Amino acid sequence: MTGTSRRRMHVAFIVSPEYADTVPTLSVVATLIKRGCRVSYVTTDRFSTLISGLGAEVILQPRYRSDVSTGTPLQSWMDGTLAVTIPFFEQSRPDVVIHDNVSVGRLIANKWNIPAIQVSPDFRMDKRNPKGYSEKFFSDALESASIVEEAWAKRGVIADAYVFSRANLNIYFYAKPFQPDQTLCDASCYYAGRCAPERPYSGNWKPKAKNGLPTVIVSNSTLFSQGVDYFKMCMDALGSQWHVVLLVGETHDPAVFNQQTDNVEVIRQTPLISLLPYADLLICAGGMMTTMEATYCGVPLLLMTHGNAELEAYASNAVRLGLGRHLKRSETSVEAIAESAFEMSRDRDLLSGIERMQNVVRADPGGQEVANRIAQYVKSAA
Repeated sequence: MTGTSRRRMHVAFIVSPEYADTVPTLSVVATLIKRGCRVSYVTTDRFSTLISGLGAEVILQPRYRSDVSTGTPLQSWMDGTLAVTIPFFEQSRPDVVIHDNVSVGRLIANKWNIPAIQVSPDFRMDKRNPKGYSEKFFSDALESASIVEEAWAKRGVIADAYVFSRANLNIYFYAKPFQPDQTLCDASCYYAGRCAPERPYSGNWKPKAKNGLPTVIVSNSTLFSQGVDYFKMCMDALGSQWHVVLLVGETHDPAVFNQQTDNVEVIRQTPLISLLPYADLLICAGGMMTTMEATYCGVPLLLMTHGNAELEAYASNAVRLGLGRHLKRSETSVEAIAESAFEMSRDRDLLSGIERMQNVVRADPGGQEVANRIAQYVKSAA
């Protein structure tokens, strides 16, 4: 057989090195690699092994916590990331850049006029119309966006009328009904709510003997880390009537938790999605990707937001969709947690509503469909 071999499409992922931004891209990365694409991924050592294990080429960037309350951390992080990404992509130009609304991906795409797709786990918001959001949440989002936009402007990229801007194609990693302001769901939006819950992961976790009790998972937020008191409060509230699984994350030592009953087990870094099929209730801060995973598995949510405006916005949205209950900071107590869990476990209307939303999320696009959309976009931009 004669002829030249077909060139592999090169897809570059440049997203914030945080759970909510990285995890929903993994099913897309795995699909693209399976189809023979070359995938390069800019991330930190926190995710490098996970991503390289899928077959992607990792470009290491500096670590960064998403604290955009001042410009200095963001500016220095962008400078450090550009220092490693520009030389790499100078020598190996991608066909498309997949970026989020904070990373330097948009700057890389702009530098060489590369087709770009924006991905996001966050609400789409118009600066001119804060419809569907609290005043505090909207003002905080504008403040954070202004810092990012200032950093972009110094490098020649001007923002538009949307908070954190937008691209010609914007992929949101949640189902369309989760977008509060439906008037913003235009033709540039593509909703892919199945990506986070269908991400590749390893492990085969199963709970210890439950003694006939329902299982509640108490999850730690990866971005707004809860303290030890949060876990102990949940343990005190539910330890006698539930099988309690404390998913404490990498920030807490399991030895801190004095397990006073056999009904409690403490684990650190097992993926939440591997636990959820065994759960009857999830207590969490209510981030969008956690909500997608829980809804995909049909698990009710008891949301505790600790006074954080962003978390309260997502929790209110989940309650709007009938996915659970929200305990604000002033309402949170051992008694309130115990009462809420008891009532939710017997609320048939709640469980029926969650099942309806579970069907919506499971019917939403996942990694395969997003990979198709990326390929179509690259072809149309050629």
